[in-house]
Amino acid sequence: MSSVRSKVKTQAPASGEFELDQHFIIDPGVAEKLVDAAQISKDDTVLEVGAGTGNVTAMLAEKAKKVYAIEKSPRFLPMLMNIKGNIEVIQGNAVDIEFPVFDRLVSNVPFSISEALIQKLIRYDFRLASLILPGGFVKRLLAQKGDAEYSLLSLKSSLFFDIEVVGRLEKKAFDPEPRVVPWIIRLQPKQKSNIELILRCMVCRPGSKVKNSLREAVTEMLHVTKNEARARLASLPADLADRRVYTLSLDDVERIMESLEHEQG
Repeated sequence: MSSVRSKVKTQAPASGEFELDQHFIIDPGVAEKLVDAAQISKDDTVLEVGAGTGNVTAMLAEKAKKVYAIEKSPRFLPMLMNIKGNIEVIQGNAVDIEFPVFDRLVSNVPFSISEALIQKLIRYDFRLASLILPGGFVKRLLAQKGDAEYSLLSLKSSLFFDIEVVGRLEKKAFDPEPRVVPWIIRLQPKQKSNIELILRCMVCRPGSKVKNSLREAVTEMLHVTKNEARARLASLPADLADRRVYTLSLDDVERIMESLEHEQG
Protein backbone atom coordinates (compact mmCIF):
# COMPACT_ATOMS: atom_id res chain seq x y z
CA MET A 1 0.00 0.00 0.00
CA SER A 2 1.26 3.48 -0.84
CA SER A 3 2.08 5.94 1.92
CA VAL A 4 1.60 9.69 1.82
CA ARG A 5 3.19 12.70 3.46
CA SER A 6 2.34 16.34 2.93
CA LYS A 7 5.06 18.94 2.43
CA VAL A 8 2.89 21.99 1.84
CA LYS A 9 -0.80 22.66 2.28
CA THR A 10 -2.60 23.14 -1.02
CA GLN A 11 -6.18 23.59 -2.15
CA ALA A 12 -7.74 21.51 -4.91
CA PRO A 13 -8.20 23.59 -8.06
CA ALA A 14 -11.77 24.52 -8.92
CA SER A 15 -11.47 23.30 -12.50
CA GLY A 16 -8.97 21.39 -14.61
CA GLU A 17 -5.19 21.64 -14.43
CA PHE A 18 -4.68 23.63 -17.64
CA GLU A 19 -4.00 26.81 -15.72
CA LEU A 20 -1.13 24.99 -14.04
CA ASP A 21 0.34 23.94 -17.41
CA GLN A 22 -0.16 20.29 -16.49
CA HIS A 23 -1.06 18.12 -19.47
CA PHE A 24 -1.91 14.51 -18.66
CA ILE A 25 -0.67 11.65 -20.84
CA ILE A 26 -3.61 9.80 -22.43
CA ASP A 27 -1.58 7.76 -24.93
CA PRO A 28 -0.20 4.60 -23.24
CA GLY A 29 2.58 4.47 -25.81
CA VAL A 30 3.87 7.88 -24.72
CA ALA A 31 3.82 6.85 -21.05
CA GLU A 32 5.76 3.71 -21.94
CA LYS A 33 8.29 5.70 -23.95
CA LEU A 34 8.83 8.10 -21.03
CA VAL A 35 9.40 5.24 -18.58
CA ASP A 36 11.62 3.25 -20.95
CA ALA A 37 13.82 6.30 -21.55
CA ALA A 38 14.75 6.29 -17.85
CA GLN A 39 16.36 2.82 -18.15
CA ILE A 40 15.12 1.75 -14.72
CA SER A 41 16.42 -1.34 -12.96
CA LYS A 42 14.85 -3.25 -10.07
CA ASP A 43 17.43 -1.74 -7.69
CA ASP A 44 16.61 1.89 -8.52
CA THR A 45 14.83 4.48 -6.43
CA VAL A 46 12.79 6.65 -8.77
CA LEU A 47 11.44 10.15 -8.19
CA GLU A 48 8.41 11.23 -10.20
CA VAL A 49 7.53 14.92 -10.39
CA GLY A 50 3.91 15.70 -11.20
CA ALA A 51 2.44 12.24 -10.67
CA GLY A 52 -1.11 13.37 -11.47
CA THR A 53 -3.55 10.50 -11.90
CA GLY A 54 -0.82 7.88 -11.49
CA ASN A 55 -0.69 6.32 -14.95
CA VAL A 56 3.08 6.67 -15.14
CA THR A 57 3.48 6.01 -11.41
CA ALA A 58 1.96 2.54 -11.76
CA MET A 59 4.42 1.68 -14.54
CA LEU A 60 7.33 2.91 -12.44
CA ALA A 61 6.19 0.82 -9.47
CA GLU A 62 6.45 -2.32 -11.60
CA LYS A 63 10.09 -1.62 -12.45
CA ALA A 64 11.73 0.16 -9.50
CA LYS A 65 12.67 -0.79 -5.95
CA LYS A 66 10.94 2.35 -4.63
CA VAL A 67 9.01 5.26 -6.12
CA TYR A 68 8.60 8.73 -4.63
CA ALA A 69 5.64 10.38 -6.36
CA ILE A 70 5.37 14.16 -5.93
CA GLU A 71 1.98 15.71 -6.65
CA LYS A 72 0.81 19.20 -5.78
CA SER A 73 -2.96 18.75 -6.14
CA PRO A 74 -4.65 16.88 -3.26
CA ARG A 75 -7.50 15.72 -5.48
CA PHE A 76 -5.19 13.14 -7.10
CA LEU A 77 -3.93 11.66 -3.82
CA PRO A 78 -6.66 8.96 -3.53
CA MET A 79 -5.77 7.63 -6.99
CA LEU A 80 -2.06 7.59 -6.20
CA MET A 81 -2.68 5.91 -2.84
CA ASN A 82 -4.48 3.03 -4.55
CA ILE A 83 -1.50 2.07 -6.70
CA LYS A 84 0.14 -1.15 -5.59
CA GLY A 85 3.85 -1.18 -4.91
CA ASN A 86 6.50 0.46 -2.78
CA ILE A 87 5.31 4.01 -3.42
CA GLU A 88 5.59 7.05 -1.18
CA VAL A 89 3.34 9.91 -2.25
CA ILE A 90 4.58 13.39 -1.40
CA GLN A 91 2.01 16.17 -1.57
CA GLY A 92 3.72 19.42 -2.40
CA ASN A 93 5.20 21.74 -4.98
CA ALA A 94 8.28 20.10 -6.49
CA VAL A 95 10.00 23.46 -6.86
CA ASP A 96 9.73 24.23 -3.14
CA ILE A 97 10.39 20.92 -1.39
CA GLU A 98 13.66 19.10 -0.77
CA PHE A 99 13.89 15.95 -2.86
CA PRO A 100 14.58 12.60 -1.21
CA VAL A 101 17.62 10.63 -2.38
CA PHE A 102 16.90 9.09 -5.78
CA ASP A 103 18.68 7.33 -8.64
CA ARG A 104 16.42 8.31 -11.53
CA LEU A 105 13.85 10.99 -12.14
CA VAL A 106 10.84 10.61 -14.43
CA SER A 107 8.49 13.48 -15.12
CA ASN A 108 5.84 14.72 -17.47
CA VAL A 109 6.88 18.16 -16.31
CA PRO A 110 4.24 20.84 -15.72
CA PHE A 111 5.47 23.27 -18.35
CA SER A 112 5.42 26.29 -16.04
CA ILE A 113 8.12 24.78 -13.79
CA SER A 114 10.42 23.54 -16.58
CA GLU A 115 13.25 25.98 -15.94
CA ALA A 116 12.92 25.87 -12.15
CA LEU A 117 13.16 22.06 -12.19
CA ILE A 118 16.26 22.02 -14.39
CA GLN A 119 17.91 24.65 -12.17
CA LYS A 120 17.04 22.58 -9.11
CA LEU A 121 18.51 19.38 -10.55
CA ILE A 122 21.93 21.05 -10.70
CA ARG A 123 22.10 20.58 -6.91
CA TYR A 124 21.34 16.85 -6.91
CA ASP A 125 23.35 13.73 -7.58
CA PHE A 126 21.46 11.16 -9.64
CA ARG A 127 22.05 8.82 -12.57
CA LEU A 128 19.50 9.79 -15.18
CA ALA A 129 16.31 11.76 -15.79
CA SER A 130 13.61 11.15 -18.38
CA LEU A 131 11.55 14.29 -18.95
CA ILE A 132 8.72 15.57 -21.13
CA LEU A 133 9.29 19.28 -21.78
CA PRO A 134 8.08 21.90 -24.27
CA GLY A 135 10.11 21.73 -27.48
CA GLY A 136 11.07 25.41 -27.41
CA PHE A 137 12.48 25.01 -23.92
CA VAL A 138 14.52 21.97 -25.01
CA LYS A 139 16.01 24.04 -27.82
CA ARG A 140 17.12 26.58 -25.22
CA LEU A 141 18.75 23.82 -23.18
CA LEU A 142 20.65 22.53 -26.21
CA ALA A 143 21.57 25.90 -27.75
CA GLN A 144 25.23 26.55 -28.47
CA LYS A 145 27.11 29.85 -28.37
CA GLY A 146 26.07 31.86 -31.41
CA ASP A 147 22.57 30.36 -31.59
CA ALA A 148 19.61 32.70 -31.23
CA GLU A 149 18.31 30.64 -28.28
CA TYR A 150 21.66 30.68 -26.40
CA SER A 151 21.27 31.91 -22.83
CA LEU A 152 22.61 31.51 -19.31
CA LEU A 153 20.34 28.46 -19.05
CA SER A 154 22.08 26.98 -22.12
CA LEU A 155 25.49 27.53 -20.52
CA LYS A 156 24.45 25.90 -17.24
CA SER A 157 22.90 23.02 -19.15
CA SER A 158 26.11 22.39 -21.09
CA LEU A 159 28.20 22.60 -17.91
CA PHE A 160 26.18 20.19 -15.82
CA PHE A 161 24.27 17.80 -18.10
CA ASP A 162 24.49 15.58 -21.14
CA ILE A 163 21.13 15.82 -22.91
CA GLU A 164 19.73 13.51 -25.56
CA VAL A 165 16.49 14.09 -27.44
CA VAL A 166 14.48 10.86 -27.37
CA GLY A 167 11.72 12.15 -29.63
CA ARG A 168 8.97 14.62 -30.38
CA LEU A 169 5.43 13.83 -29.31
CA GLU A 170 1.97 14.47 -30.70
CA LYS A 171 -0.11 17.10 -28.91
CA LYS A 172 -3.10 14.76 -29.08
CA ALA A 173 -1.31 12.36 -26.71
CA PHE A 174 -2.17 14.77 -23.86
CA ASP A 175 -5.29 16.12 -22.20
CA PRO A 176 -5.68 19.02 -22.40
CA GLU A 177 -3.62 19.36 -25.58
CA PRO A 178 -0.62 21.64 -25.01
CA ARG A 179 -0.18 24.73 -27.16
CA VAL A 180 3.37 23.68 -28.08
CA VAL A 181 4.90 20.39 -29.20
CA PRO A 182 6.27 18.34 -26.25
CA TRP A 183 9.58 16.50 -26.49
CA ILE A 184 11.03 13.64 -24.45
CA ILE A 185 14.64 14.09 -23.40
CA ARG A 186 17.10 12.01 -21.44
CA LEU A 187 19.26 14.09 -19.08
CA GLN A 188 22.38 12.80 -17.34
CA PRO A 189 24.69 14.67 -14.94
CA LYS A 190 28.14 15.19 -16.42
CA GLN A 191 31.42 14.03 -15.00
CA LYS A 192 32.68 17.49 -14.16
CA SER A 193 36.10 19.11 -14.32
CA ASN A 194 37.36 21.17 -11.39
CA ILE A 195 36.33 24.38 -13.17
CA GLU A 196 32.82 23.08 -13.78
CA LEU A 197 32.53 21.96 -10.16
CA ILE A 198 33.67 25.37 -8.96
CA LEU A 199 31.11 27.09 -11.18
CA ARG A 200 28.45 24.69 -9.93
CA CYS A 201 29.22 25.69 -6.35
CA MET A 202 29.12 29.36 -7.35
CA VAL A 203 25.70 29.25 -9.05
CA CYS A 204 24.30 27.34 -6.07
CA ARG A 205 25.08 30.40 -3.90
CA PRO A 206 23.10 33.03 -5.84
CA GLY A 207 22.95 35.55 -2.98
CA SER A 208 26.70 35.59 -2.28
CA LYS A 209 29.27 37.93 -3.75
CA VAL A 210 31.16 36.36 -6.64
CA LYS A 211 34.55 36.58 -4.92
CA ASN A 212 33.24 34.98 -1.71
CA SER A 213 31.31 32.28 -3.51
CA LEU A 214 34.30 31.36 -5.68
CA ARG A 215 36.70 31.43 -2.73
CA GLU A 216 34.48 29.00 -0.82
CA ALA A 217 34.09 26.83 -3.91
CA VAL A 218 37.84 26.68 -4.60
CA THR A 219 38.57 25.94 -0.93
CA GLU A 220 36.00 23.15 -0.90
CA MET A 221 36.74 21.57 -4.29
CA LEU A 222 40.55 21.86 -4.37
CA HIS A 223 41.13 21.33 -0.62
CA VAL A 224 43.24 24.46 -0.20
CA THR A 225 43.31 27.23 2.39
CA LYS A 226 41.33 30.44 1.90
CA ASN A 227 44.55 32.37 1.24
CA GLU A 228 45.55 29.84 -1.41
CA ALA A 229 42.06 30.11 -2.89
CA ARG A 230 42.38 33.90 -3.12
CA ALA A 231 45.69 33.50 -4.95
CA ARG A 232 44.09 31.11 -7.44
CA LEU A 233 41.43 33.73 -8.16
CA ALA A 234 43.91 36.51 -8.97
CA SER A 235 42.63 36.74 -12.55
CA LEU A 236 39.01 37.25 -11.51
CA PRO A 237 37.71 40.39 -13.29
CA ALA A 238 37.68 43.20 -10.72
CA ASP A 239 34.34 44.56 -11.92
CA LEU A 240 32.67 41.22 -11.17
CA ALA A 241 34.25 40.36 -7.81
CA ASP A 242 31.76 42.26 -5.63
CA ARG A 243 28.67 41.46 -7.69
CA ARG A 244 26.01 39.10 -6.36
CA VAL A 245 25.96 35.81 -8.26
CA TYR A 246 22.29 36.17 -9.20
CA THR A 247 23.03 39.46 -11.03
CA LEU A 248 25.53 37.89 -13.46
CA SER A 249 24.80 37.88 -17.16
CA LEU A 250 25.79 35.14 -19.60
CA ASP A 251 28.82 37.17 -20.69
CA ASP A 252 29.83 37.67 -17.05
CA VAL A 253 29.82 33.92 -16.37
CA GLU A 254 31.86 33.29 -19.51
CA ARG A 255 34.43 35.86 -18.35
CA ILE A 256 34.65 34.11 -14.98
CA MET A 257 35.15 30.77 -16.76
CA GLU A 258 37.97 32.28 -18.81
CA SER A 259 39.67 33.62 -15.68
CA LEU A 260 39.48 30.21 -14.00
CA GLU A 261 40.87 28.51 -17.10
CA HIS A 262 43.72 31.05 -17.17
CA GLU A 263 44.65 30.29 -13.55
CA GLN A 264 44.45 26.53 -14.13
CA GLY A 265 46.46 26.79 -17.33
